[in-house]
Amino acid sequence: MKTVYKDSLYRVGFFTFFKIQIYKLILLLKRIKRFCKRILSYNLQLLIISLILSFLSVIFIVLGLKLQRYSSWLEGLWDFKDIFLTSIIITLIINTINKETTRHTNLLEQLSHYEDLFFISEKYIKSILEIISITYDNHIFTTDEIHENFKNNIIDGDILKNNKLLDNLNIDIRKYFEFISNQYINRLFITKSYLIRIQGEDFSYYALDHMNDCIEEIEKTILKINHMKDEKVLKEIFDFCILISNIIAPIIISFRKPWRWDMKINNKIYKLLKNEGNIIEEFYYKNKVC
Repeated sequence: MKTVYKDSLYRVGFFTFFKIQIYKLILLLKRIKRFCKRILSYNLQLLIISLILSFLSVIFIVLGLKLQRYSSWLEGLWDFKDIFLTSIIITLIINTINKETTRHTNLLEQLSHYEDLFFISEKYIKSILEIISITYDNHIFTTDEIHENFKNNIIDGDILKNNKLLDNLNIDIRKYFEFISNQYINRLFITKSYLIRIQGEDFSYYALDHMNDCIEEIEKTILKINHMKDEKVLKEIFDFCILISNIIAPIIISFRKPWRWDMKINNKIYKLLKNEGNIIEEFYYKNKVC
């Protein structure tokens, strides 16, 4: 059977196809649930006002029936239709659209910073590992499990000075470590300014706190390495990689908070497609304009 997922067409078995459809349905239901919760949060005050207006409308209709101003409930309700249409329903729709538009814009900006932070953080750690002749080609921060795999895998590596890399750059270990660390810090300050600007968001305080710790730890390690004996530098760089990855990981996790449930389900689908499916066609590359 064939199934389309994330701009790609796959061929999968019947049971795999069924599992994927279940995951897609769960994903859809979770999104609908989140949307309903957002509508409630956007319009809580309006809903309270609606209940009050509804209560008052019932009182006035009852009085109208007793005073024979209305011949039936329907006639009384018809009299109040304009209030509900203009004051409640239209206001609710406009308010929801405006809030969702703003939310979408903010999420796109957050996603942009998340992707940039994810990329530069992995590049930074891999660049440091190159100094001590450890090559790591897999992702580091995609999930908690992948981060743990990263730490477990590099512990088994040999810590050696990468003379070829340093000779090509014509630079010593300390200078190279300081250079790439300062480059990374400069990029972190861009993300930090974004976090300061959006203070008040759920994730911003947590991410900002860890980012300050990250910058402080990098600067402290630069100073420490510059005053350390040569034979201890390689081990210090290795220990730093583990330590800094533990500080960076919570920042990245906090940035992807809006998509955490989606990511868990997406990863399960990708795992099924990788292990039990075959890719037939990728539409992404077809639609790309070069």
